[in-house]
Amino acid sequence: MSKHLQEQHALLIQEFNQYLFDHPEFLKRLPQGAVLVLQLAGDEAYNRWSRNLAEKTREKGQPLAFIEVRKLAPTRSRLIGPRLRLETAA
Repeated sequence: MSKHLQEQHALLIQEFNQYLFDHPEFLKRLPQGAVLVLQLAGDEAYNRWSRNLAEKTREKGQPLAFIEVRKLAPTRSRLIGPRLRLETAA
């Protein structure tokens, strides 16, 4: 289960980083030096795991900032007009 949680966490971090790139005003709202705690609606196992991870890495007096993700949009390809070229075997 831990591997699944780690993969989920890596995906959420990647998506959150992209979100911050696209919405820099959100980044300005985060407290300086805060430990981010990603939380996914409806996934209590992940949410506990993420909070525990944050608590382990948190230094004394360091604030926690909870990022609550309601859901992820389906993954889409960004390819535009791919073409297929076949070559016959010689």
